[in-house]
Amino acid sequence: MVSSKTVLKLILRIGIHLIFWCAVLFFFTYFFRADSQNYNDTLLYALFLMPITIATTYVSIYKLIPEYLITKRYWQFGLYSLYTFIISFYLIMVSIFFSLTYLAEFEYSKMNPATKNILLIATGVYSITILVSAFKLLKLNLRHSEQTKRLETKILETQLKLKEQELNYLKMQIQPHFLFNTLNTMYGFALKKADETPEMILKLSNLLDYLLYEVDKPLVPL
Repeated sequence: MVSSKTVLKLILRIGIHLIFWCAVLFFFTYFFRADSQNYNDTLLYALFLMPITIATTYVSIYKLIPEYLITKRYWQFGLYSLYTFIISFYLIMVSIFFSLTYLAEFEYSKMNPATKNILLIATGVYSITILVSAFKLLKLNLRHSEQTKRLETKILETQLKLKEQELNYLKMQIQPHFLFNTLNTMYGFALKKADETPEMILKLSNLLDYLLYEVDKPLVPL
């Protein structure tokens, strides 16, 4: 069952995309208008370029960058980028033919000057693709950095918990009643100023060292 929050996020995402591509359409209409006074023909030509630009951009940001560039499969990224460029460039050439046949009615002199320049058209299309791809790459890098920071924080928290568990385990190994009784005995010997007191302190130290650090060893001296 899809939640309402997911639906709202999807609608917001689609809305942002629509607004962006409407802005691109406006940019293309202004960019390719040049010296032409026929606004409708320029708008039709911009509309013809929109699917080419959208397809090229989405292939870049949803296929090439996340699946090949981010995963460091560079030769595949370069190869498929070349394929994308060849296909998109061919479609750009088709757009010029569209301008000549449909908009100019096979009269080269009637063509919009901007639509005669294939380099200018390619610049307009690929500038949008490069701009969006750069934004997508930056977004993925920021997301990767956040994930790395969260992972490092989890590792530090896990290490801290392990240290706490190790400390608790060490505390459990030391029997408090035995320690209290031993210290009381030593206190009694100290009051009597017995000669055995230093030896008892040394033995207690060795015993605690054994309990804390050597008891888990597979082999220990008798």
